[in-house]
Order: sequence, then structure tokens, then C-alpha cells
Amino acid sequence: MAQIYHLFLADPTAGQIWRCWPDATNLEAQLVTPPLPATPRSLVADALGAWLYFIAGTSSIYRMPVNGGGLTLLSGTAGQGLALDEGRGYLLWTQAGAVYRGNL
Repeated sequence: MAQIYHLFLADPTAGQIWRCWPDATNLEAQLVTPPLPATPRSLVADALGAWLYFIAGTSSIYRMPVNGGGLTLLSGTAGQGLALDEGRGYLLWTQAGAVYRGNL
């Protein structure tokens, strides 16, 4: 099982994902490869799988390892908010007033 030792933040104003220690020190830009295609928002971290999931731009849902490499487009759907159910292995998102889920 992977462990995450950082807090991750999506900063729509700067168009960047940041990470820091749990006490909010050592703030640094998260390396993303390839570069982010759009402004990140609604970020959640999967502590069990060591993945970050986030919505970028107007709606697309992306996933990448916490080390920043291997950015993957999961869905071009109009996602608005994200949540994780790690116990059951689901990524949940809202879209047009409904809640959807997919496997992690």
C-alpha cells in the first residue's frame, strides 16, 4: 500500500497543482508530465493507490500518480465536483445535478 506524505491543492488562479507537508510548510509546485492541459480544480487524493484525480478546464477528469508523471485523461464528461470512496474503490463526480461513479 502506498502512503502519501503531502497535502495537494488545486490553484485555479495560478493554473497549478501545489503540494506541501501536512503542517502547510514546504509549499512547492507539483511536477506534472505532460503539462496540465487546462486549469486544475476539484482535486482529490487517493491515499491507497497514490493517485491524484482532478477536474481541469471546463469539465475533463484527469488522473496522475502523486509523483506527477503519467497524466491520463479519464473522461471528457462535464464533471463539476469529485469525491472518493476508497473503501469501495470508486471515484464519484457530479454532473448536471446527478452523481456518477467509476472504478478507481
